[in-house]
Amino acid sequence: MQLLDDFLAYETENNLFDLKYKDVYFWEMLRVPLFNSIYFSDAFSNVHPDRHTKTIGAKLQFIKHIGSQMRYWFAKNTHTLLVHYAFIEKKVAGTTINPYIHFLKEDTTIDKSFFTCYDNNWPASTKDMNNALMELLCLPTRVLHKIGLKLKLLRLPALKKVVADINRQFGATLDANALLDQVVMFCAKYRVMERYYRHLLKNGQYKAIVIGCHYDLFNYALVAAAKTLGIPVIELQHGVIGKYHVAYHFADLNRVNRYLPDHVFFFGEYWQKTAKLLAGINGVSTGFPMMDDARQRYGDATPDEKTVIFYSTGLVGKELSQFAVRFADLAVKSNYKIIYKFHPSERLSWRQLYPWLLECKAITCDDSIEEVYSFLAKARHHVGVATMVLFEAIAFGRNAYVYRELQSDYMDDAVSGGYATGFHTAAELLSIIETSATGGTDPKAADYFYQANSRETILQELARIINKQPH
Repeated sequence: MQLLDDFLAYETENNLFDLKYKDVYFWEMLRVPLFNSIYFSDAFSNVHPDRHTKTIGAKLQFIKHIGSQMRYWFAKNTHTLLVHYAFIEKKVAGTTINPYIHFLKEDTTIDKSFFTCYDNNWPASTKDMNNALMELLCLPTRVLHKIGLKLKLLRLPALKKVVADINRQFGATLDANALLDQVVMFCAKYRVMERYYRHLLKNGQYKAIVIGCHYDLFNYALVAAAKTLGIPVIELQHGVIGKYHVAYHFADLNRVNRYLPDHVFFFGEYWQKTAKLLAGINGVSTGFPMMDDARQRYGDATPDEKTVIFYSTGLVGKELSQFAVRFADLAVKSNYKIIYKFHPSERLSWRQLYPWLLECKAITCDDSIEEVYSFLAKARHHVGVATMVLFEAIAFGRNAYVYRELQSDYMDDAVSGGYATGFHTAAELLSIIETSATGGTDPKAADYFYQANSRETILQELARIINKQPH
């Protein structure tokens, strides 16, 4: 993608990674949502919304958890591994779990503790460490930020120049004031978070940390604190890491690593080959336990040849859902059943965002937390744009179809390699489905995307890192 190449060259040539607000280097925190804003032609303030945008009640849910977190602040218990992850729920075989770290919860070979980051969906109670106390400590920062914004005290001339350059060079419409607002808040909260994590890490005397997604303010602060203390950080792949994913691509691979993990565990060889990691970051193909479990659980399932499932994501949901309606109008005449499955970020808002789905009687909308593998098991045909589910469909031996009219560059290799099929119109998709083969994906090809025996491999790699053994 020329846009990405140009963007990577621009940020390197202009030394954007050296941009600071007061004492915090902020470009790393900004570049992913900013690039997505350019790529998807969306307003920056909408692409990366503030975490606290709900009602006052939702904003203050964390208060009830502050007391339980005090013991972690004062306790000095030694642990081997800290597992730090965002709150995610999926229903698997009737049990609600976090699909990315459930295997670590089950493992008993490594002593570990868990830190869960919540947004506005706080549970009634939790035994794990969480961000409640940190949210409290950030409140004064938020108040001062709002005052500074109101009085127009926030100044960062270098950022305004960068925004003007990017808008001119890339044809973007970035809002300099919205970016300034985000950067100042990022930096202010980052200072609080980094000190908080540094204290917890010292108390726990951890030998390693596992995270799920490094390009998140929580994890930027955690990784920086870990680097200060010399604790290695391992990122578990959580989604698509294509050759166009800006979070895993840089023009200068030898620059200073301030906020990135030391190791990345990939789902399979395909992803490891695709990412362009900074020098010093160790990438290893380890697999994905959830996929291993699903292939074993649903290995004998017979998919319905007349069911077509669409998989939405927030950045393309509007256009894809409108296309799904057009497709349903054609496919229903051939007795196809159409399901539209929402991304977790759309579950509570799709009725307001995509009202036309409510009006289309030929589409069944699904906003449940049911694991995606149960959908892969029951249907032959799976449709999306640039979503991990399509790769999972390939690994599951199902047929994957890519809507090429939207930003589907992440799927280029899958389409050109014959793993998935691209299409442009509703009539073309229906024709492809009606003439498609039913053999599915070759097992060797499936393992190329998702390495088998993931549990054993991940635990072995973690033990090697903890014990400081060479790879």
